[in-house]
Amino acid sequence: MLVPDPAVSSPASSPGRPRASSGRAVIGRVHGRTPSPAPLPPRPVPRAQAAPAPAVPPYATVVRLEGAIDIFTSHALRGRLLRALETSTKLLVCDLAGVSSCDTGGVAVLIGIQRRARSLGVTVALAAPGPQMLTLLRVTGLDGAFTVYGNVPGSGDGGGAARLPSLAGGGA
Repeated sequence: MLVPDPAVSSPASSPGRPRASSGRAVIGRVHGRTPSPAPLPPRPVPRAQAAPAPAVPPYATVVRLEGAIDIFTSHALRGRLLRALETSTKLLVCDLAGVSSCDTGGVAVLIGIQRRARSLGVTVALAAPGPQMLTLLRVTGLDGAFTVYGNVPGSGDGGGAARLPSLAGGGA
């Protein structure tokens, strides 16, 4: 039998329809107490299982980057990536496996190169970003702006991709 709860009923509610603050009907009263609702079963926590990132296609132009990408190296990196765009296939991949860190100067270079590449009909993608770089891409929302590949096939031996010399220690 449903019994209206005067403590939570509003004058606008009809007399035969009890209301409870939790949106549940009051089932009954036991010696003036309202029984507590049954606890809900725990919901399973969804676990994001990322699919393995695809490998870089063999027709891509790959530029291998090493060291820190920061305000001190961003100018040299910009010049190097612009030169790579001049001779690139339709896919330019920045291999980030050797990148130790990246700051806003590095992010700005990647965004600027991507815009320039689009105007030339070239797609810029990233490959093998480390944990710090992945976090940076997620926090800035750039993980959706760039295609991210898992690895570069034959890394170090050419692997069917054109490689430019590494950017090590800030030099070009």
